Amino acid sequence: MSRQYNFIYKQLVDGEGDITGHVAYSLYKMDKICFIEKFKKEHDGKEPSEEEFRPFHDIACMDASIERYKMHSMSVLQTFLSDTLSSTTEQIENDCRKRHKEMLSDIVSEMKPKGFLNGVLQSVVGAFIFMLLLCALMFVLHLSDTKYTVTIGGNGNAKIETNK
Repeated sequence: MSRQYNFIYKQLVDGEGDITGHVAYSLYKMDKICFIEKFKKEHDGKEPSEEEFRPFHDIACMDASIERYKMHSMSVLQTFLSDTLSSTTEQIENDCRKRHKEMLSDIVSEMKPKGFLNGVLQSVVGAFIFMLLLCALMFVLHLSDTKYTVTIGGNGNAKIETNK
């Protein structure tokens, strides 16, 4: 007896790029393997004959079964897509947080004081400039009350005299 072929592949798969159809065909094959394993268990390891396969093929090729395989494959692909999208989104968020932390760390490190001695030097210079400003202010305020005469000599001598 020649082997009879089931053409369910053409019913499930519309073309090479039909991923849903290929997954549906894989689900069909998984059911077929389960049928064979169950048959072997129930018949002491004997392989099913073509005639014994007929009920499985008849049920698997029904329009309702074909539709079930297609719907199940869409569900499998949707779950896969959701898991992949969730995983990818989580990875992108983690990478983004890591990059933001690095950027903030770089910005903060640039803003940190350069060290203790640098701070002391800035304080001393600031205090000196403040003292000069106060002296100039006092001089200007006191200058308005008193008249001064500045004399510069030819040999490099200079003197300031107050006139009352």
